[in-house]
Amino acid sequence: MKAKKVKNFLMSLFSMLLIVAITIIIVSCQGKSEEVIGDAELESSNSSIDDEAKYEESLSGDDVALFDIHQYSQNDVSSTINLDDYCVSILYNNNPNKTINRTISIYGNVPVNNGAEVVTSAFSALYSDIKLYSDGECVFSSKKYSVSSTDIDAGVQILFELEIDNDNVEERIYHIDEVELETKAGNVTSLSTDTFWITVYSEAENGVAIMDSPYANTVDLNLDEFIIVDYTFYTINTDSKNEFDVTLYIPDELTEYLDISIFSTAKNEDLTKVVYDELKGKISTEQASILCAYDITTSITRNTEKHFVAQLSFNIDITGEDELIGAFCPFSVI
Repeated sequence: MKAKKVKNFLMSLFSMLLIVAITIIIVSCQGKSEEVIGDAELESSNSSIDDEAKYEESLSGDDVALFDIHQYSQNDVSSTINLDDYCVSILYNNNPNKTINRTISIYGNVPVNNGAEVVTSAFSALYSDIKLYSDGECVFSSKKYSVSSTDIDAGVQILFELEIDNDNVEERIYHIDEVELETKAGNVTSLSTDTFWITVYSEAENGVAIMDSPYANTVDLNLDEFIIVDYTFYTINTDSKNEFDVTLYIPDELTEYLDISIFSTAKNEDLTKVVYDELKGKISTEQASILCAYDITTSITRNTEKHFVAQLSFNIDITGEDELIGAFCPFSVI
C-alpha cells in the first residue's frame, strides 16, 4: 500500500514536470516568434523610413520646381513665368525707316516638365495685350507677338518677341519693373522684375551703321570669367574723322551683373574691302574714298549667377556729333 502511494506520487510529479516543460517550450517559442515578428516589423519600418527619406531627397533636387503645365488653366498659367532668372539689357530702335531692333524681347523661365513644344503652344495665342511698365508708366504695348521656347535644366526658357504698337518713345534707358499680360478672356497677370532694361535710340540715316555683331551668340561663361567680343561698324559719311571717341551706352545698374569695357577701336582693312565691293556703284566717289570699317573690341565679364542677355549700344562722335549705334543681336549666357 505504501509502495502504491509512492508510485502515484511519482506519476503525479512527472505529469506536473511535463506540463511545466511544455509550458516553457510554448512560452519560449512564442518569445522567438514575437522576436522574429518584431525584427520583421523593424525592418519593414526602416524600409518605410528609407523610402520616405528617398522621397524627401527627390523633392529637394532640381526637379522639385518642375510641374505639369496642364495642371494650370489658361487664366493661371501666366503666373508660372519667372522673369528674374534673367538679367536683360536690350535695344529698341525708334526709327521706323530702319529694320534692325524694331521688336522687343521678353525672356523668362517656365519650370515645367512638358518640353519646349508644349510651352510654345500654350502661350502662342494666349494674350490679347502685353504691356511693359517703368515706374508705373506704360512705356510699350503690343497686341502682336510670337513665342519661341528652348529646353533647359530648370524647365523651359521662353522668349516673347513683341511688335510694338507705339512709336516715338522718348530716347533713353528704361528700367522695366512690371510686365502685364492680358489674356483674350480678359484676365490680367502682372509679373514683376528687377533686372530688365530697354535702351531706346533712333538709328541715324547718315551713312554710319553697325554691320557685324554677335548673331544670337550664346556661350558658356562661368562666374568671374570674361570673353572678348568684337562689334564692327562702317562709315561712308564724308564728315567722318580719322580720330574719334567710342563709349558704351548701357544702364548703370547693369555693371553690377556684368563688367563690360572697350579694349580698343581699330580699322578693319579686310572688312573695308568687303563693304567697298558690296557698295561699289551705289555710293559716290567721295563716299567711296572715305569708306572705312572699324572693329570695337569689348571685354565682358560675368559677375552674376543669373542668365544674362546684353545687347550693347555705342556712342560715337565720328561725324563730330554724338550718335548711337546698336548691335543686331544680344550677347547671351543662358
